[in-house]
Amino acid sequence: CFNHSDWIGSGLASWFCPCVLCGQLSAKQGRGWVSRSQVVAFFTILTILAAGCIAAGIAAKVPLLFGLGGFLAYALIMMYGALLLSLRRRIRMKWSIPSPRCCFTGCDGVGETLCCFTGCDDVFTTLCCPCCVADQLARQEYLASNNHSVEYDFCSPNGEVPGVPYKEPPV
Repeated sequence: CFNHSDWIGSGLASWFCPCVLCGQLSAKQGRGWVSRSQVVAFFTILTILAAGCIAAGIAAKVPLLFGLGGFLAYALIMMYGALLLSLRRRIRMKWSIPSPRCCFTGCDGVGETLCCFTGCDDVFTTLCCPCCVADQLARQEYLASNNHSVEYDFCSPNGEVPGVPYKEPPV
């Protein structure tokens, strides 16, 4: 199993098994959030359905099946993004991490300042690189109490390594 390492554990999991990592992060949030197995099962079923419809649509030359597969693949990506965004917002609140606002000023600092909505950083970051967001969330949630090592266990239900003291969020 990938564990006890910064880049091997959470880094590889965020790129090659993002649904497992998101399920572990979700399970770590406590009551009211889904478990790792529920997240993995849901995304696995949706991926199989999407791939099956696309393959059947191509093989049978049925555009409707191909279109349904494309829609399911799009739904899969959107649901993954929504899960990541909600986890990012939840972890930001839990750890009291401020949400920056994106502000743009005219050329050379002259002109009207235009600011985005609060939380736009979360939305844009999640859209641009969801794997980076998942790894960033893991590094925040699995930070050991020594403040410099990330202890992550790919095989545990919530990603925690048994016996490791983790940093606690501020009260």
